[in-house]
Amino acid sequence: MISFFKKIRQISLAKNRFSNYLVYALGEIILVVIGILLALKINNWNQDRKNATQEQRILQDILKNLERNQFLKERGVITWQDVISTADSLLQVMHHPTQRPSNEQLDLMIHKLTINWSSATSVTMYDVLSGSGDLGLVSSALIRSKLADYKANMEFLIKFEDVQSRFVDQQLRPFLNRFVDRGVFRSSIQKGELVITRNQPLFTSSYDELLRSREFANLLEDLTIFTRKLIGVYGRLGNDMEQIDSLILLAYPSQEIKTYVPY
Repeated sequence: MISFFKKIRQISLAKNRFSNYLVYALGEIILVVIGILLALKINNWNQDRKNATQEQRILQDILKNLERNQFLKERGVITWQDVISTADSLLQVMHHPTQRPSNEQLDLMIHKLTINWSSATSVTMYDVLSGSGDLGLVSSALIRSKLADYKANMEFLIKFEDVQSRFVDQQLRPFLNRFVDRGVFRSSIQKGELVITRNQPLFTSSYDELLRSREFANLLEDLTIFTRKLIGVYGRLGNDMEQIDSLILLAYPSQEIKTYVPY
């Protein structure tokens, strides 16, 4: 088509038909512009398809990551609630000595006080996507905003878990070492589950003296305060994860949540 206009333009110029020359020259220019616009449109369409495919992959990765963190969060809440329940039970025993459990039961209760569980991660999907430049491929501004909220609450969790860990390592355990054989029980993580095993005690624990200790009572009170704050952060993280899941599935029903299976 362009060559056709070009031939007519050349003939018109040869016959000194300048007005016709301008008309056909303009037609040639318009065809070139239309061709460029069509090429750009096709290119943009192809790029949009690529971006949509990449977005689907990113959202699936987000859902997969959230399922793993949801699993860790649920196990963490169970662990910390058990810590609070155990601390409250020991305080009740100190208030009512006649309800004192057996030494074997106390061995397990003391061990549960010092169990640690870490669910926080310093790198979230928000960090990964921001670092790679792929965050902009998530078309939903609300999902991007919730990912930022999730990152902020994860940073809070890192701080609170660190406070909890340092309290147990630097205050509670050294104190218990003066009264209790802490080697009776050991904990390990097997396929995402906390497993506690019992060993033969090497030393006799002084539980009567421990349960009369004012310092122990104060440590138990502090432990419950720190742990309740920690569970509160877990709750905010859980809300973030549920909202992100819902937003993704609402906008993209074809996405699938796959249950996390720990190794």
